[in-house]
Amino acid sequence: MNKRKKGNKYETEVQRFFENQGYIIHRARSSGFKSGNRFLSRSNDVFGVFDLIAKKKDKQTVWIQVSTGSRYAEKIKKIKALGNIWNVLDTIQIWLRYKNKKYKIYHIEPYKNKEEKYEIVLNNKEVNMT
Repeated sequence: MNKRKKGNKYETEVQRFFENQGYIIHRARSSGFKSGNRFLSRSNDVFGVFDLIAKKKDKQTVWIQVSTGSRYAEKIKKIKALGNIWNVLDTIQIWLRYKNKKYKIYHIEPYKNKEEKYEIVLNNKEVNMT
């Protein structure tokens, strides 16, 4: 499976997780275009960082980045480059996917300068705080 297909698959897994909890999801989709004989794609991540935005009545807005493996430092650097744009109604989650549908989730509340880390396996929806 190529990188684009893997990325779409992992984003869909996370999207379904939030939808099953009653969230409405906006998903950034890449766009494709033809240049000469080549077909190229362009990322349309929100603010150049986020793959999904999750909204639910009376809950914080969840800004979600989905990636693979140990790319936390790279992702957090992009988020910090956005500057101080966050408020009390925003929360950020970085979902890093490992083998066997295991994710490490970094839950960040930027307004409070607070971060927690969880692990989840989407097969059985079991969440363990680490």
